[in-house]
Amino acid sequence: MEFRALCHELAQYDLDVLALQETNLNTSIFRHRDKIKEILHQEFGMVKLATACTPIRTDSAYKPGGVLLAVVGTSTHRVVDTKVDPYGRWCSVTLTGKDHRLIHIYSVYQSVDQPDGFSGTRTYYDQQWEILKLADHTDPRPRQQLIDDLSKELQQRQKPNTDFIILGDFNETVGMEMTMMASICSSLQLVDAVTARHPTCYNTPTYNRGSRRLDYGFISATLLPLLRESGLNQFKEVSTSDHRAVFLQIDKHELFQTGNPVVPAALRIMHSDSASIKEFVQHVHDHLQENSINKLRIQMDKIEDSAEPKVLQQLADKIDRLVTQALLHGEKKVAKPPKPPWSEKLHLASARFKMWKIALSGARTKTDVTEALSKVKLKARFNDSIPTSIQALRRNLRYASKHLRKIRQNAYEERKMFLEELRARIAIRKYSNPNHDATQALKCLDAQLRSKHRFQKIQRVFNPKSQQALMAVQVTQQVQVTDPTSGTQTWRQADVVIDSRKELEEALLQRNQRHFAAAEGTPFTRPPLSEANSENHFNIPERLPEGTFLETQAVVDILKSCACSPPPSWSDQVLFAQFLQGFNKWRESTATSPSGRHLGLYKALLTAYYNKSGEFGHSEPEESESSDQSHTEGWRSTQAPSTQELAKEILEIIYELATLATAKGFSLQRWTKVVNVMIYKEPGNMNLEKLRVIHLFEADFNLMVGILFGRRAMYHALHENLIHPGQGGRIGGECEDVALTKVLHISMSHLTKTDLGIFESDAASCFDRIIMRFAFQCFQALGAPLPPMAMWEHALYHVVHSIKTGYGESTDTYHFTADSPIHGPGQGSRGGVASICALSTILLRALDKIGHGASFCDPTQVVHYAGIAQMYFDDTTNYYNDFVRWLHLPPSIAELAQGLQLDAQHWERLLFTSGGALRAPKCFYYLLNWTFDDKDHGKLYTAERDDSEDDEDTDLLCLTSGDAAREYPIRQMRPSETHRTLGVHLSADFNTSTALKKLGAQIEAYVTRLTTSGLSRKDTAVAYFMCFLPKILYGMALMTHSRKHLEQIQKPATSATLAKMGFRRTIHRSIVYGSIVGGIRNLLIKGT
Repeated sequence: MEFRALCHELAQYDLDVLALQETNLNTSIFRHRDKIKEILHQEFGMVKLATACTPIRTDSAYKPGGVLLAVVGTSTHRVVDTKVDPYGRWCSVTLTGKDHRLIHIYSVYQSVDQPDGFSGTRTYYDQQWEILKLADHTDPRPRQQLIDDLSKELQQRQKPNTDFIILGDFNETVGMEMTMMASICSSLQLVDAVTARHPTCYNTPTYNRGSRRLDYGFISATLLPLLRESGLNQFKEVSTSDHRAVFLQIDKHELFQTGNPVVPAALRIMHSDSASIKEFVQHVHDHLQENSINKLRIQMDKIEDSAEPKVLQQLADKIDRLVTQALLHGEKKVAKPPKPPWSEKLHLASARFKMWKIALSGARTKTDVTEALSKVKLKARFNDSIPTSIQALRRNLRYASKHLRKIRQNAYEERKMFLEELRARIAIRKYSNPNHDATQALKCLDAQLRSKHRFQKIQRVFNPKSQQALMAVQVTQQVQVTDPTSGTQTWRQADVVIDSRKELEEALLQRNQRHFAAAEGTPFTRPPLSEANSENHFNIPERLPEGTFLETQAVVDILKSCACSPPPSWSDQVLFAQFLQGFNKWRESTATSPSGRHLGLYKALLTAYYNKSGEFGHSEPEESESSDQSHTEGWRSTQAPSTQELAKEILEIIYELATLATAKGFSLQRWTKVVNVMIYKEPGNMNLEKLRVIHLFEADFNLMVGILFGRRAMYHALHENLIHPGQGGRIGGECEDVALTKVLHISMSHLTKTDLGIFESDAASCFDRIIMRFAFQCFQALGAPLPPMAMWEHALYHVVHSIKTGYGESTDTYHFTADSPIHGPGQGSRGGVASICALSTILLRALDKIGHGASFCDPTQVVHYAGIAQMYFDDTTNYYNDFVRWLHLPPSIAELAQGLQLDAQHWERLLFTSGGALRAPKCFYYLLNWTFDDKDHGKLYTAERDDSEDDEDTDLLCLTSGDAAREYPIRQMRPSETHRTLGVHLSADFNTSTALKKLGAQIEAYVTRLTTSGLSRKDTAVAYFMCFLPKILYGMALMTHSRKHLEQIQKPATSATLAKMGFRRTIHRSIVYGSIVGGIRNLLIKGT
């Protein structure tokens, strides 16, 4: 009750951090903590919460002690870490600031001195005494132990560019005992923020029944220049607590990094379900009108067909900046959540209860509370005089308490109705159509939520995800080592962990700059091929330098051929409806837009525009201010525009800018800022070179790239039959298709007993090594128009990259330069997959011209098949044989290896031409060589290389890498050895023992997790049929497992599933595997 009133009171201030001590609530119970978070969310919007209490169990929600720390509002996205003391004495949050600064904020509660020892769980001191006693402390001293533990905690976190803010009720006058809090202040150079601004308040009582100061706010001395104000509230001014509140005002603009960082979806103010969409749209539109947006639009219309692209770009950037400012302004205006319709009654009753409580407290302690009473009387709208007798005050307090409880009961019912109306509104927004009413929409919403929660529960059981923020990396450095015996110093390589923000960001920036320049030195990065760009229409040079690889020449010839007889082109026009549909289909929680124009803003505008709920329709007509009001000043209708119309106008401006840039071939300035989100590729692996980089582009830019290249270019190429059939990653293709092709090739070798060479390769960092100007030439060969490619090219080659880690976004950046170029579309681009598909099509066409490949025919030699390679994005399989000749004259091992090596080398150099490279450790090959006995019974034979030999000539297959002349060996696999390809475990002799073991391990993991989970019967059924079976059956069509083996390994899964679904594990299997009508469900994994 009091916490809600306190939050309601504080919501009127521009609050960022709320620290409370002695909450007296058992926050170790989830529902209590969730209730606190719900109240904070209702009053402040976004919230990051940390709470702590002792681990001592209590029979009720009341538990003495406890601390709370909440970061609210727009500062929540700066939180990088929260920490809780296991003894419940403090909690902390860590915020990221400017110039690599970290700010650790603590909420601390020190117990009062109670030397009588343990006497139960009645007091906070008693709880601490018991905990220490259980921790083998022979002489528990809770107060001193807190100081020792807190000092150790702070010393561990003290690093360069680290600041502390410690807020707490220390139950001591700091400085009187040097072994207590004064020792921490001295060692960490902490300053009392109150006396720093008000020196005479060093001993102002903060407890209304005492004469000493007990509450403090300490800050690091380095924060002192940023302290704008501090102080102590009057007693009862903010809450009915018997302590004064300490407040600090620190300059946020100097403390935090400026700009609009990428905000997680859970912390966004505006989204499609927001109750403030109408106000948001109005604020955005008003801001645009105040800045004469329509004048600029008219000016743009006048010069669109005649002006140079550079002039258009400057004007478009000016309009775009206004739109960005308006969207962020509108979001800021609605940052505080709207109050429910019953909050006014509740506020009035709470204020009167607080008024009588303050008056009674002042009368009992004989404290002057006149100032606090006058303020609360104004809020309570109470104009009568307040009695002075304690008896009368108690009577009025009892009545006010009773009235408040009654209001709360009514408010609960009203709030319940309000939430139902809110749910109905959200449901209608999402699921409404002409044939649905609110009831049906609610049913759809409830079904979706049930399904979402069910699958979240299933995911937590079978596929738990660890979201570890990147705050440290491991690098290999040269370190100096001293021999302890001789004293000599030597240098050696050692793994070093970097965890300070400045060093971490420097290492990551250097790593990214080096990583994205890895393709430099390949043919299309050197003249004359590197000179092709959108300004010369990506023209191919007539001649190439001497010494150019045959493979590069083949690629250039294909590009020239496509330029001479170009295929049909696709339209670069994006309709308004297509533009909006692209945003509408995009998952709202996706992180985008370093400018702050996240998907929630676009979704809110779309919600108002589509107006499925009917709440954003026409408002009541109102008189216009001027009958001759022009278009440049606003709407000319006598009827006020509806929210739907305002949203449409805003969306049209955004659409016009995006399509203008695409049609004229330039990029907006906002599009040239990209954030690289750094995450661990493998949990627990902190190696600097084993990180994953996700590029966050502006949403509208990425959408246009996705519409034009990710979809339109690919569908056009598919319909015109321009995509090479060897690329399994095309639209409609599946990775199982490529694996099936491999099985068919091996099967033909087995059936015909003819030799076959198979080379498996994996491209290193394929997305990050794409030469985009070469990719644009490939798109042009598939019919792409020039302006969209010019827009994409201009954006990519002017991008400024910053990085985002667990500490936040870096202030340092890197960008494209001649000395240190940046290649690749960026992982996260909606055109990345299309780039690989277009590029690989040209490479595979070139391989068809210069490679040999494999071929098969029927006995009559009428039906023929030929193919050189099959690939699924970066995974490629090359095949080699000479089927007809080898039927009569089988080759030697050396001849088979030599032919396969030639095709593999062709592919390596084609990949090198595109900017790529092979990842040698992941490359291997099979040589299926058949030998025959006297009875013509064939069997596979592989000449195995002696690994003890140092001579490289013993390697059957060696390749060069790029321009390098030195060869490196490729690992040979025996036919019985299994490899994992596209999620399927295959071997050249169809040995399925390894695949069966992997399948058994998956089933064992399923059984273990299922039996120890809390899934319900329905959850278990869904998990089995929709999660487990698809995972197990993937690739099963390519296997040759026997039915007996499958039934054997399936038994544990069947028994565990039946038990969880409420059936006996011994139930007859004819019922289990019967039809849906007569049996339970068909739980059988069928063998082939």
